[in-house]
Amino acid sequence: MRALRSHLGIVISILLPWIGSLTAVGVVINHANAVQNLVGLELLLLGLLAVICISIGLLPNTLLIILGGVLFGWRFAGAMAFIYAFALLLGYEISRFWRPEEALEMLNGQSPKVRGLVARIRQKGFWVLFWGRMTPILPFMSMNMLYKSLNVSRPSFFVSGMLALQPRMFLLLWITQDLKTTEFYATAQQKALPYMLIMGAVSCGALLYQLGGKRQFLKNDEFNNE
Repeated sequence: MRALRSHLGIVISILLPWIGSLTAVGVVINHANAVQNLVGLELLLLGLLAVICISIGLLPNTLLIILGGVLFGWRFAGAMAFIYAFALLLGYEISRFWRPEEALEMLNGQSPKVRGLVARIRQKGFWVLFWGRMTPILPFMSMNMLYKSLNVSRPSFFVSGMLALQPRMFLLLWITQDLKTTEFYATAQQKALPYMLIMGAVSCGALLYQLGGKRQFLKNDEFNNE
């Protein structure tokens, strides 16, 4: 079957964050004191593990920010920036393995609407990448595969990702910095969820605006030829 690897990668990119989220929250919160007491090489190894888990899509970076805020407060900001930077670089290379361009090529051949949407994304460029990364609800690995299939350059891929991380990271650290680990299940998610929904709505709205809005989207000549 054509593009089988691409379709398998898409399915995995959607399922893995759920598995990783359920595992990470339980492990980190139940061993909070041990994590907070890590030093030197131990912290470095933990950071390396976080890089790998994010880059393969197993650990949502938004969840890592929330957990880091609960455990370390504002001190986690610098560590998260480094973790995310390396995860972006590694994630870009990993996305090549799934050959996402094959799935996109197949969709392009079947739907003029997809061709029009792809052309609009490529035309808008950097800001589409930025607002796509700002959305906290889209899986990291899925976004990597999408951008790789569109032949996004490494510099644009990296810079847009790092810039989009900043407002999301500082907002979530501000929300979670004063919480105790024992409050995580009852309070952290309750406090973070409204802000994540608002951020998701704003970034999705901005993304739609960058793509021309629904009305302009439907007026595309390619669409009318379907």
